[in-house]
Amino acid sequence: MKYLMLSSVAIVVLNYNNPQATIECLDSLCHLDYPVFQPIVVDNGSADRSCDTIKDWCQNKSIRLVELNKQEAESRKAEPSAPVSKNTLILIQSGANLGYAGGNNIGIRYALERQFPYLWILNNDTKVEPGALIALVAQAESDPRIGLTGATLVYENRPDQIQSAGGGWITLWPPSSRHCLLPQEAAKPNGLSYVNGACILAKAAAIQSIGLLDEQFFLYWEDADWSRRARLAGWKIAAAPQARVRHKEGLSAGPSTPFSQYHHARSGVLYLKKHYPLLAPWLIFLLAGSKIINRLRRRQFSILRPVIHGLMLKPFKPSSGAIQEEKMPAEQNSPAQRIVI
Repeated sequence: MKYLMLSSVAIVVLNYNNPQATIECLDSLCHLDYPVFQPIVVDNGSADRSCDTIKDWCQNKSIRLVELNKQEAESRKAEPSAPVSKNTLILIQSGANLGYAGGNNIGIRYALERQFPYLWILNNDTKVEPGALIALVAQAESDPRIGLTGATLVYENRPDQIQSAGGGWITLWPPSSRHCLLPQEAAKPNGLSYVNGACILAKAAAIQSIGLLDEQFFLYWEDADWSRRARLAGWKIAAAPQARVRHKEGLSAGPSTPFSQYHHARSGVLYLKKHYPLLAPWLIFLLAGSKIINRLRRRQFSILRPVIHGLMLKPFKPSSGAIQEEKMPAEQNSPAQRIVI
């Protein structure tokens, strides 16, 4: 696998008010077998002491720290000759909560400008196993048409149980997403319709072809959108079964909070309007029916209002939530966790 060592990888990790999870993710990156990678943390407008905590971690680990704001990161003059080093952390402060796609796009732009051939978009609530990146790059290199590659996600507290074998499928009747749980299913030609956004290895060439994550999805469904755009542009999406990543699903927004349910409904509507404009009225009707009926059946009455607001693309401000949206994007994007309809 010596040829793999020539492909440097930028690893983009988004942090929002959870420095401990981010540090645990960074600690796991320190044990990767892959020698040429550059960790990049984008702090998405955290209101706590996230950046100070991450700086302290760098000092304790003797890791060189490069601090940038959004404007500096997007300037071609920022660290123009900095060598790729796993012993250097690029910490970019966005200045505001830009959502999952908007925050990650800052790191993606930074990496593309510095001509990394691969970008690894990684949730901060993950811990990677040492051979994960080698397996991902090996799978991506196996076919020049592979644009996005997913890993085998397992539960942090149940590592013998697969959460997602690289990605899953989108169904339309009613609209929903379903994780693939069998690696052999993911390995079939055209086996997946999306790569799980908690862990996506993307070729820079693919991103340059299809564009960045769509920022109209503040949270959820951005991975399905990116994957569909890649497939429509002629790229393949694939899974690397030997790449294992432990995932604490639900830390970004909570497993079933008014906030998460609002954005899941909202982003689902945006996805259908974007990719199935002619069928969208009927599909949204089915989506709305399934979500509302299931909330009533489970007696989750407190979630009904945010779900209805999301389905109508109306603003919603929860009283509490993991990611408070400071300014609602016009109509926008999401991470890979999936919520039962």
